Amino acid sequence: MRKQMIEVETIVVGGGPAGASCARALREQDREVLVLDKASFPREKPCAGWVAREVWEALGIAPLHYPYPLTQVRTLAVSWKRFSISIPVHLYAVRRTEFDHWLLSRSGAQMDTHRVENVRFENGSFILDQRYRCRYLVGAGGTNCPVARTFFKAINPRPTSSLIVAIAQEVPLEHATSLEKPSPLLRSPKEPCRVWFFYEGIPGYAWYLPKAGGTVNVGIGGKALAIRRPGRTLLSYWKQFLHYLLQEGLLDTAFVSEPTIQNRPPTHGYYLWEGPRILKEGNAFVLGDAAGLATADMGEGIANAVCSGILVAQAIGDMSKGKGTVSLHQTPGKLRSGIGVHRELIGIGSLRSPSGLCNLRRWSEPWPFSRILQFFYR
Repeated sequence: MRKQMIEVETIVVGGGPAGASCARALREQDREVLVLDKASFPREKPCAGWVAREVWEALGIAPLHYPYPLTQVRTLAVSWKRFSISIPVHLYAVRRTEFDHWLLSRSGAQMDTHRVENVRFENGSFILDQRYRCRYLVGAGGTNCPVARTFFKAINPRPTSSLIVAIAQEVPLEHATSLEKPSPLLRSPKEPCRVWFFYEGIPGYAWYLPKAGGTVNVGIGGKALAIRRPGRTLLSYWKQFLHYLLQEGLLDTAFVSEPTIQNRPPTHGYYLWEGPRILKEGNAFVLGDAAGLATADMGEGIANAVCSGILVAQAIGDMSKGKGTVSLHQTPGKLRSGIGVHRELIGIGSLRSPSGLCNLRRWSEPWPFSRILQFFYR
């Protein structure tokens, strides 16, 4: 028996930070929204989980009120080839499994677990897999988002040269031999977060990030094309990095020698923000990694995901009221006083011209330090 078509004003494909932020902002306008995601939440997401402090302002919550363990990073130990330096920072780190689940839950949006395979536009509506119909469609499904693939591939190309491939792994604390057991509350770890740019020549960086709640996130990533040039693979860099962490006493033998960790670690890809991005085509939108908005310095994507989600929700609200344009001056106050004000510092950039979301469609490149790193990444 054929299922009845589910009709809703807005469908968000993808329940990560971009999709959840968009859904919550739409629900705050009392708009009808449905989130579709191929995974059931909470789901595993072994990501470093950097969160800029402006994200909390945009979300309208103080970090202390975040209901899960939250790491406050005040010192970053940075190594650049033969040079090392400790720099003061004001960052937070989350476990993405918890953070994404929390964001989606607080959105108040209805959610269906469904992998979207086919999307088309027909008679003023979007049809998804012959099961869902909507007026506005938001693509927040990450790098392989079907909305981006269907409606934005030609107008919003993501060059292969900007593709980043990365491996990240959450390590239980008992395998991090140099760390004391952390408090489950907000904390600044005694063991500083460490970052190695161009580790063993990789066009990117590796990291070691102790987190509250009993884990350490380790990982390595870089530009896919440049990694392949010397005949290396990301997996070979990963194995070498694990051996280095073992030698430094940062991980123990039991973890490093585990065959699954050595040969089948979690791998993901995303695109750096290296040029203008078109986030709207008709009533279709793309957000976060679906639009390729990761910063070109640290590959951080959460801040831009959250910000783009809120901006698009504002655009949908304005369009539904018959307004043809939206500008940064019309974004919510929380965003304007948080990410909106500091956007150049975290990669949001500024609008290149008076046309961007809705008619204001293009975003410019991130802040200058990103371009310096891009030069060396090549």
